[in-house]
Amino acid sequence: MTPEQKVRRVQAGVEMANSFGITAVIEPGVDGNVMAPIASLADAGSLSLRVAASLSPIAWHAGSFDEGVIDFLDTRDQWRLPDEARS
Repeated sequence: MTPEQKVRRVQAGVEMANSFGITAVIEPGVDGNVMAPIASLADAGSLSLRVAASLSPIAWHAGSFDEGVIDFLDTRDQWRLPDEARS
């Protein structure tokens, strides 16, 4: 699936959630592949949900702890919002 297709699918899910009056979601244990389309919509001003996401380096390998965890920790700041953007 291309990044654009992922963004369109997330947007469709957001629209469905909004149609039921849902304005906030919690996404526990996601990785960058899940965060990228959400962040893309947020950056474009098209995300009409408040998303509380918990990034996890082991989202795809529960119970593992290897070099992938270290790589994840080195790149996790790309998903953090500046303090003034949090509300």
